[in-house]
Amino acid sequence: MRPKRRRSRQRRGMTGLGDWIDETGWRLKKSRPSALSPSASGRASEDETRKQTAEAFIMEVGLFQTMLANAKGLILAALVSLGCWVIYTLYFHPLARIPGPKWWIISRIPYFRSITTGQFIHSVRALHERYGPVVRLAANEVSFTDPQAWQDIYGHHGGDRAFPRNPVWYQPALNGVHHILSASNSDHARIRHLLSHAFSERALKSQEPMIQVFFNLLIERLRPLADGRQAININDWLQYTTFDITGELEFGESFGCLEKGEYHPWIKVLLSNFRKIILFGASQLIPGLRFLVGLTIPKAVMQQRQQHFSYTVDKVSRRLARGNDPMRPDFLTYINRYNEDEKKGMSRAEIDSTFNVLVIAGSETTSTCMTATLHCLLRNPATLQRLQTEIRSTFAHDSDITFDSTIPLRYLNAVIEESLRLCPPAPTMLPRVTPAAGAYVCGYWLPGGTAVEISQYAMSRSYDNYSDPDRFIPERWLPDEKPNFHPHDARAHKPFSFGPRNCLGRSLAWMEIRCIICKLLWNFNLRMESPDYEWNEQGTYVMWDKKQMLVSLTPVKR
Repeated sequence: MRPKRRRSRQRRGMTGLGDWIDETGWRLKKSRPSALSPSASGRASEDETRKQTAEAFIMEVGLFQTMLANAKGLILAALVSLGCWVIYTLYFHPLARIPGPKWWIISRIPYFRSITTGQFIHSVRALHERYGPVVRLAANEVSFTDPQAWQDIYGHHGGDRAFPRNPVWYQPALNGVHHILSASNSDHARIRHLLSHAFSERALKSQEPMIQVFFNLLIERLRPLADGRQAININDWLQYTTFDITGELEFGESFGCLEKGEYHPWIKVLLSNFRKIILFGASQLIPGLRFLVGLTIPKAVMQQRQQHFSYTVDKVSRRLARGNDPMRPDFLTYINRYNEDEKKGMSRAEIDSTFNVLVIAGSETTSTCMTATLHCLLRNPATLQRLQTEIRSTFAHDSDITFDSTIPLRYLNAVIEESLRLCPPAPTMLPRVTPAAGAYVCGYWLPGGTAVEISQYAMSRSYDNYSDPDRFIPERWLPDEKPNFHPHDARAHKPFSFGPRNCLGRSLAWMEIRCIICKLLWNFNLRMESPDYEWNEQGTYVMWDKKQMLVSLTPVKR
């Protein structure tokens, strides 16, 4: 009989519940070969064995049915719970009054996809155009383009009413110590107070001779390339300059980028890590995803991060070992001086972690602004011509271009302001969370722990804040020349952020941008060699993921 059963089973195949039952019955019978043998005990014994086999079979089927019923029950319970959560989140949550896309509100998937593909600023702008100046981006996250949000979120509140930074996006350095960007409000105030001495107007004036060396070196390195035939990536040269200046100011020695005409290997690692930073940060938004992302990151990447931090530590150690040079003041000159005079100074670990992030914060954003300014000028020949006239009629010699002499140039300042508006160096969100007690933002009550932010790009491109927001119109910053259109809302323009955590290097950035733009346009005529280059087509991963912007140079004839 066994062969017959085996053939029958083979014909049917092992699919579905019926096949599982057949297989179970066969396995139970096979486990009792002596009971299935008629010669062993006679017909009575065989009947008893069959009865026991049937009972065992029924018990196993019953167990399976129970497990199946329990699984169905769990699935049903999960679906009911999910449905209740969706209904609550959309209609009864404290943020339910705030408009926003339902799919974004109930799922982090579109948010995650948008931010990891570099399209977040464009997505957020589109959502604000559809839903208004206050948009709910997730179950517990709200974005604003209402200028009042600057004061409500980032202004001076003090004590428990201050909005702390969102810990999802601000992590400590590899030594486990928070830096100036991620520190708590109290620690940030202490660190900022020490660094403020290095960024004061007086300190910058004392550092100008050293900074001018790099301005002049940039022009010197570009002269052999200014034959009108070579196309150079101007963004690279601007970054060489700002990174060299930052290296000199932080560590007392440059990275040698301008001298060699290439990026220092350490800088290459820095610039290649922005996508990984965004991916790792965004992975925390979806439970369990950070662990999986961590498994996919190659060991080489983690080693690069460690090497990068170790390089910072080594640079700081070498600088501290040399001591202060009164003829070459840098950031550590002022930190060391006031660390001794003030009880609440910076620890060595805080110096390491803070200087690690200042390399990027002090270089990438400034070079981005200059690249964006040149892009806007080369796309608008009339504006470029007017600025060239202002610069070349103001300065008789290249050496006349200084920090102070460039401040009065009205049209230059207007051009830079408009570039900062159209192409903000930090275009993505400035993430905060509401204080534990909750807070009002733009008239909406937000419970404690709500993620809030302003997208600089969406704010600057809002039709509620600017007339013709996508057009490059420097004249909008010149009240006596403003075209006959609805005036912009000046409260919206905060390219260096706002409040107690605004950009500490704002004055230095303005000095660098003014002087370098002036020197470039005083010495050279520039022509765009990348006809298809469009700024807005670039992705954003913390910073702009800048493509090559090729230009050709010819010397100005005098």
